Amino acid sequence: MRLMERKFLNSISLRWIAVLLRGPRSLRAGVERRVGLARDCSGAAAVEFALIAPMLLLLMFGIFQIGVIMINYVQLTNAVAAGARELSISRGSSYPYTNSYNAITEASPSLSTKAGFLTITMTVTPPSSTVAASCATDYDCTTALTNAAGGSAKITATYPCFSDHNYVLALKTCLLSSSSVEMVQ
Repeated sequence: MRLMERKFLNSISLRWIAVLLRGPRSLRAGVERRVGLARDCSGAAAVEFALIAPMLLLLMFGIFQIGVIMINYVQLTNAVAAGARELSISRGSSYPYTNSYNAITEASPSLSTKAGFLTITMTVTPPSSTVAASCATDYDCTTALTNAAGGSAKITATYPCFSDHNYVLALKTCLLSSSSVEMVQ
């Protein structure tokens, strides 16, 4: 009896050792599947694109927005120069403020003239004075320009970097500013 027990135990223990070394078919298939997935690289490009795409889009829109800001600044500078030229030659005109304002808006058609966007300040300084007279109406400008031949006509304008239709970056407090001085004729 002793010999039969030993053979039975040996056969059971050998079977378990073989199963542990080889593994059952389902266990071996699962391990092989995991190893195969670890070696599979078919979705790597999509994952890399998903990680990089937001940064590339932010960079692209940032470059676009800086380009829009630069265009607005150039237009604002040209418009202020045109307005200062118009104000400096409007000494005999009845509508110097209106003519200068129209010159500014015509020179910058893409800048929004809604209330609060484009802010224009006009001043006239006579040649014998250092005190500038503010021009807020046609009457004020006509009065300031009557004795200002040889003096200076100055226009300062500000415009927000981001109007109501273009804001990608969060620089809501950014202001573009330009100033131009011309000699009154």
